[in-house]
Amino acid sequence: MNYKKLFLYSILSLSFLLYAEGKLENLLNGFYKNNLDLLELSNEVENQILQTQADKISNGFSIKLETGQVNVNFGTATNISLSPSLTFALPQADNLSLKLSSDIDFDDKASFTNNSISLQSDIYSSFLDNRKITLEKSSRKLLELQRKLQDGFVSAESEFYTQLKSIYELGAQVVTAEKQLYEDKIDFEKKKAQGYGSSSSTYRMAQMELYSSEHNYEVIQHKLESQLKVFAAKCGQEYTTNVWDFLPAQIAEVKPVSVLDYEKENFKSYESASYTTYINEKIRKADKTVNVTGSIGYTFNSSDLLNSQSSSSDTVDLGTSLSLKKSFLKANAGVSIPVDGSSPVARFGLSLDPNAFRLEKITEKQKKLEEKNEQLAIEQALSDYETTVISQESKLEDLKFNKSKIEETLSLYTELEKEMKNSFERGYISESEYKSYVVNKEKYTIEKIINQIDFIIYNNSTKLYFVRDSERKND
Repeated sequence: MNYKKLFLYSILSLSFLLYAEGKLENLLNGFYKNNLDLLELSNEVENQILQTQADKISNGFSIKLETGQVNVNFGTATNISLSPSLTFALPQADNLSLKLSSDIDFDDKASFTNNSISLQSDIYSSFLDNRKITLEKSSRKLLELQRKLQDGFVSAESEFYTQLKSIYELGAQVVTAEKQLYEDKIDFEKKKAQGYGSSSSTYRMAQMELYSSEHNYEVIQHKLESQLKVFAAKCGQEYTTNVWDFLPAQIAEVKPVSVLDYEKENFKSYESASYTTYINEKIRKADKTVNVTGSIGYTFNSSDLLNSQSSSSDTVDLGTSLSLKKSFLKANAGVSIPVDGSSPVARFGLSLDPNAFRLEKITEKQKKLEEKNEQLAIEQALSDYETTVISQESKLEDLKFNKSKIEETLSLYTELEKEMKNSFERGYISESEYKSYVVNKEKYTIEKIINQIDFIIYNNSTKLYFVRDSERKND
């Protein structure tokens, strides 16, 4: 084994300086591209964008053309009859709709009866409020999916750095094992120089220590290589070089965020509970006890008149319908007034469902319980927020404390390494002694990188507690 080369490889800081500047970003972008969860979330967002557009179309202005039932009679003379209609609807204007309809018979010639035009609108109902709620819920679902995708990238980044951190930790173990291997090699050579033979227990003990160190080093090195190959594949790259040439040269230091940097109102569980209360309150208010609809129309040559004498008269048609407690009581009434002065024709209907009234009583009690649960959810979210503040602030203090200690120790070992290098070059200390200072320096160099990674992971974990719509680019 080339121990001089092994020694040189242990000086990780020198290797780090050789890394390409954009390596970390390339690895992270590759990790994103190969993350199937992000791809699935992206597809869900795209699908919901289309669904939101569909909801706007479904709840907006529409034109509908129907032929009605078409009857073809193949007798001595073919007869065709149909009842076409054309409807224009404008839901945002109190469910306003305009309908044109006619009964058409094709025999020897075309005849048109019951030609009518009618205008219908809600006078007092839940429709307009429910329409707004439907569109709002659709937009909210899109917003939640966009937030989920945003958080997906943050979680993926944390996963990336967590795996990278474990690789650096293995790298630190390799450095430590390398130092032990070098020391055991020196010790074994000393034993041989002292005249111990292969039959001596001292010789065999030193030899076994060397074999054990070699095995330990190779196992950790192999584990590091294997883990790095998997990591490289997840980043869409092929691992073809040595460990330290592949790894990023450095990890940019990030400014730590505090949980207190975010508004309490944006705490995820609180924001979600608040929205649930808000939208459910709108739904409850939109649920009108009474719903009334009115219509007005004009029929040409109406056949709905009771007396055949007036059957060819045009009529003005008025109508209204009412529902109480949803379907507990339903009533409708209408009148067709002939324009030629003939007697008008009235229509009315009534239905009563006592069970609907009883069920409505139960529903009202359930709504009360729902309101209480919504308030409890808000209180629980506020409690979770306070706990999160304490927890995250404590973690941040620990990271800052570790950072200061690592930097302090690294600075100390850096100065010692410089002094010992000078002593080694003058022959005052052995190479093994100098190596121990080098390894300690490099160990804390890696510890500093790991600490920087911990700050990134901490920042991401803090972000995930909050909704951050202002951070998202326009979708």
